[in-house]
Amino acid sequence: MSKSSLDRILNALKDDIQNRQAGEKLPTVRDLMEQFQASPITINKALKALALEGKIVTKTGSGTFVADPVQRRETKPTAWQEITLGSRYHPGDNLREFMANVPSGCIPLQSGYLDPELQAVEALQTSLKAVMRKPTVWGWAPTEGIEELRAWFAHEAGGYVRAADVQIVSGGQAALSTIFSALTEPGQNVLVESPTYLGALAIMRSNKVNPIPVPSDAQGVIPEFLESAFQKSGAKVFYTQPRHANPSGATLSPYRRKRVLEIAEKYQAFIVEDDYLHGLTFEGTPPPPLVSENENHVVYLRSLTKSVAPSMRVGAVIAKGAARARIHSMSVVDGLFVSRLLQEAALHLLTSPAWPKHLKKLHQELKYRRNIALQELRHIPGLTPYTNPTGGVHMWLRLPEGIRAEEFTRAAERNGVIVVCGNVYFPAEPNGDFIRMSFGSVDPQTLKDGIHRLREVLENWD
Repeated sequence: MSKSSLDRILNALKDDIQNRQAGEKLPTVRDLMEQFQASPITINKALKALALEGKIVTKTGSGTFVADPVQRRETKPTAWQEITLGSRYHPGDNLREFMANVPSGCIPLQSGYLDPELQAVEALQTSLKAVMRKPTVWGWAPTEGIEELRAWFAHEAGGYVRAADVQIVSGGQAALSTIFSALTEPGQNVLVESPTYLGALAIMRSNKVNPIPVPSDAQGVIPEFLESAFQKSGAKVFYTQPRHANPSGATLSPYRRKRVLEIAEKYQAFIVEDDYLHGLTFEGTPPPPLVSENENHVVYLRSLTKSVAPSMRVGAVIAKGAARARIHSMSVVDGLFVSRLLQEAALHLLTSPAWPKHLKKLHQELKYRRNIALQELRHIPGLTPYTNPTGGVHMWLRLPEGIRAEEFTRAAERNGVIVVCGNVYFPAEPNGDFIRMSFGSVDPQTLKDGIHRLREVLENWD
């Protein structure tokens, strides 16, 4: 049964409860099934939700009853908190809205995660079953992470990276939080590509660090502007996504890779390399990580959430010297250690024959869906891909002249399709009107339907 049907049953039951006395028995599950023409699973979901809200109580062998007044006491108002905390914009608001549930009936083309059909769920379940046999998986784990998993990430990074340089963390967002807490102080400037990942901007602003935009194009950050920004800002950290940048999809060109590393050395600065889509290049040969060419100036991070599944919150940070020590200390402060169960499951999956098979199938599917998106977009004049994506799950689309991103995003939602307003990815004023649209988070037919709805929005634009 759909979510809207479940909501309808819940609302009807709440109205019924309001008209009953405390302790009064509710109809049986069978009676409710007949009343609402619903399955026992749906009815039990509704009753469980009501029990969690404190509106009903279930007595084994007796039935379900209206909760007494004490059990269903109204929540006290929290308006006093606004006075105590003060009124201010929180830097995580955009990220929270981005992660919010999609309204019923809307097509979700905003997600940065794989379509559930493409996630490595079966292989991960096999790995979890295998490691659950170990009595140690529920116990303590080394604060740096288990040695074998650190060695795997080090080997993947290449160059002179060793297991001792690797810190296991709880996913990419946690990694960014740890890195910026370790490398920066409040009030300092950090250089970022413009546009850039909104989650990184949220962390910087939460830490009271100032993100300074550096212009980029389809070949990544522009080195001349990067050097000028280092000169003028006094920044000692540059945050970048050299492969399939979020949201633009740009990959740093070979010449610019060399120049960016040279500039970091010249200004004795750190490059924070966010390799969030490692393993998801589906066309062409991906360039190696920057850290493989300069492990002294590059602080590298990657996560498994994009390539495996959203709840596989396991990632790695690679650094050397004092930066490595500070990142380790901050990681311990933030969360002590990452679940040993997740680490062991990740290691089992990554070293199993299922992993390369999963990636091969994933590459084929993502390329197929990318091609569908490009084909459908050819029928929408003015909605132009910024790049031809060669990896990842999304594309960056420029809107027709005169159409504002915020207005278009709201109109798209009214027409039943969710995309991300491009403005949130700019650390300062946007340099154009864009939206980010995912092609890898839904099945092919849903993707076509979503793009068709975007076309309808433009066709009806006044």
